[in-house]
Amino acid sequence: MLMYRLMQGFLRVVVAIFFRNIEVIGKENIPQDGSIIFAGNHPNSLIDPLMVITQSGKVVHFAARDGLFKSRFLRFFLDSLGAVPIKKRQDHKPTDGKVDNQAAFDALFSVLSKGGCMGIFPEGISHTDSEMSTFKTGTARIAFGVHEKHPETKLWIVPVGLTYMHRQRVRSQCLIQFDEPIAIDEAWMERYKEAPKETVRALTSLLDLRLRGVTLNAPDWETMRILHTARRLYKPDRVHLSLEEYAELTRRFAEGYLRVSDKPEVQALREHLADYQSHLDSLQIRDHDLRKDAPPLRVFGKILRRLSYLLIMLPLAIPGALLHMPIIFSAIVAGDRLTRRKDVVATTKLIVSVLTIPMLYAALLLGLTWYISPWVALFTAPFLPLTGFATMRVLEEKLQIGKSLTALSRLVRFEQEVEELRQKRKELVQEIDRAVDHHHDPSIPRMFEKSATSAS
Repeated sequence: MLMYRLMQGFLRVVVAIFFRNIEVIGKENIPQDGSIIFAGNHPNSLIDPLMVITQSGKVVHFAARDGLFKSRFLRFFLDSLGAVPIKKRQDHKPTDGKVDNQAAFDALFSVLSKGGCMGIFPEGISHTDSEMSTFKTGTARIAFGVHEKHPETKLWIVPVGLTYMHRQRVRSQCLIQFDEPIAIDEAWMERYKEAPKETVRALTSLLDLRLRGVTLNAPDWETMRILHTARRLYKPDRVHLSLEEYAELTRRFAEGYLRVSDKPEVQALREHLADYQSHLDSLQIRDHDLRKDAPPLRVFGKILRRLSYLLIMLPLAIPGALLHMPIIFSAIVAGDRLTRRKDVVATTKLIVSVLTIPMLYAALLLGLTWYISPWVALFTAPFLPLTGFATMRVLEEKLQIGKSLTALSRLVRFEQEVEELRQKRKELVQEIDRAVDHHHDPSIPRMFEKSATSAS
């Protein structure tokens, strides 16, 4: 338990650095008594269990693919977190014999029977699809199996929605939503005793439905891109959305679109949005660059503020860059260039950083202790992570300044095209408002009031 808590604390620091912003919603939905199965979507490989472990506040045991335990580093990491190796048929050759996970199930049953918590991803494997995969029935079978063997167990299933703004990037944003728990009570067990297979499927379907309520899903990535464009245009310019509101508004557009996608006016709107986005891409500008509250002078003012912050951080960032840039470069190359699976890119970057940065700090401090003085090493130690943070912030500001300068130059260079796009944007805002007014479900409260005549 001590090792788990130490590792959990360390990982909290790691994810707080890795992500620029983590927003946790619904933590009050996590039961304070009984056993819990955290069941989440699986879009980002090992990052997903890390988010549940660090943000739930519970000791959560995950079932992990047995192949991960072959790596010494990962084995130490997984063992410290109480992970249980589980065999997947697709990872083993037919000559390996029948895949038997009874020992893994027994270990998970033992955790839950003692009032513990486990985590599982019903999709089975991590993926980069635009919507959740078909759920496996393992979560339901574990829940009913525990209750059968240990009827005194008070058991809950908590759906966990994970949404990443840019899943492959370092310093992006993550939203984790804990939905209301599903109680595996006597009513469920009675149904299970009468019709086991049908009840397992029913619970799996319920879990799928609940998880779709806290995740973003679309038939394909092009549709998802169009939905994001619609959401950006629908939101009033001066309204700032939290991550929860961002996800909720996008989810409403996705659900509404699927409901009315066959309507001719909706198909026409989709084409108009795709054309607008295509013009933005061709000019290499973003939608918010066209907003009426973002004139060139205001953009220039933002650039100056960012430059001022950058200059303040430079004294720490210069030595920090000399130390950390080789590691940052290695992590980016390993993730973006050497990783075949897109869902593992962020995990690769995280592992490279976690492995190399402590070794770099240790080597530097040992060198200072040996060749200069232990006091110099002691004085230097707290500045090492500070220089790393300063380097990271300077790189972020440099990237944003570059984007703003590009947008500013194009707003001036392509003045006529930009003005035409602004007019197109204004018309699209009105078209989206009319579509929402016409197809909006009156039983769902609006996030903000707009009229069909509103313009951006």
